[in-house]
Amino acid sequence: MVDLVRRRCLCTARDAVVLAIIAIICVTSIAAAIISPPRPTSGVAYAASGAVRIGLLVGGNTVSAGANCAYTVVDLRTGAKVADGAARSEISYRLSGAAIQAGSYGSYAVLGIRPSSQGGFVTVAGVPYRGTLEIRVGSDGKLLVVNEVELESYLRGVVPREMISSWPLEALKAQAVAARTYAVAKVAECAASGAYYAMTATTNSQVYGGVNAETANSDAAVAATAGLILTYGGKTITAYYHASSGGHTENSENVWTASVPYLRGVPDFDQLAPKYSWTRSMTPAEVTYRLAEAGYNIGAVTAIEPEGPLGVSGRWVRVKFTGTSGSPIILKGEQARVILGLYSTLFDVAFAGEGVADLVTHVSYGSEVIVAGGSAGQIVTAARKGGTNYSIGVEGVLYRMDSPAVLYRADVKGRVDFVGHGWGHGVGMSQWGAYQMAKDGKTFSEILLHYYQGAVLEAR
Repeated sequence: MVDLVRRRCLCTARDAVVLAIIAIICVTSIAAAIISPPRPTSGVAYAASGAVRIGLLVGGNTVSAGANCAYTVVDLRTGAKVADGAARSEISYRLSGAAIQAGSYGSYAVLGIRPSSQGGFVTVAGVPYRGTLEIRVGSDGKLLVVNEVELESYLRGVVPREMISSWPLEALKAQAVAARTYAVAKVAECAASGAYYAMTATTNSQVYGGVNAETANSDAAVAATAGLILTYGGKTITAYYHASSGGHTENSENVWTASVPYLRGVPDFDQLAPKYSWTRSMTPAEVTYRLAEAGYNIGAVTAIEPEGPLGVSGRWVRVKFTGTSGSPIILKGEQARVILGLYSTLFDVAFAGEGVADLVTHVSYGSEVIVAGGSAGQIVTAARKGGTNYSIGVEGVLYRMDSPAVLYRADVKGRVDFVGHGWGHGVGMSQWGAYQMAKDGKTFSEILLHYYQGAVLEAR
């Protein structure tokens, strides 16, 4: 996953063969889509050569889509025209069983929206995008809207969403190459897996804002680096990036699992980043609740400490949580970061102030549970009142909750302070570090080759 604000020319003969094979696969896939219904749990990415498929809406029930110019809606199973749309209009689509109801035009398995004018934009809920749209039922049984767009046009909507467009051009160029490389790697994965789309438009992949995101500066960065990607050992790398590392990036295996040779920890230059230093304070109750929501029930949290050696950057590779019941649990640092909502895994922990705190345990409606109340346990029942979830506390008070739960009180240390550095997973290019390197006169290639050790810039 990519976190927020992340030499050679000519193709070899082998590259040409690979591209030809991919083109054949794409053409065959389109033909298969027209002849037979799409599979319910997977599907081929029907992308044209050089295009990227982005999941704009994943998991919806309704959506409106059209174009800023006249457009055509096509049944992609048969190739037949479904409707002609007027400029600056949209048709409403809704999930109808295992099919899609397109306004008053009927029910279909998979639809395409094509602008009639060259240079026209398709729109989803009024937001314009280059390329074309595909609407189908996804593998989750919900609506899926995919934007198929040429790679360089896609990048015009990514770079200014992933990096501040007023930053130095060399930093923006580094971002453009990293984003292009990441996209190329994901397109290859999509082709191999038969997925409907290669990436989403969110931080789960790369943030993509379509036409509204485009700026002159970021467009210039994309154009100046057109076709350039990063490779290692002749293969496209997965160019992870993040906002800031807190002074030093991390080895990939210390954040995820695999040791990747080009994702080694290196010194960073992100001291001007807003989250270079940060503090996050929460109650033990909140820590306990977040762990319980993730499936880890250890009672009231009493200690949080690193388990084993730290990473090369000082990050917590594994985190040990100890509570008042059961055995301690040990989580991967990145997993703990996500559960607790921290900015990074480069932090220290301090418990401050002792006292009584409200803690939470989850139960089913109507279940009787014993909670701590003074010197003796007290039986309480999780209940509903007027459609709202409540729990009866130890003093008989109804507490409003988002899900069935029981509040109880215990003597604990009253506050947990996480004092850390950096924002994001800390692997690959630091965007704030790239900013500073560009300010210091470094070129985009120097920036990239610093963060992606041993990588090579190539034209695809």
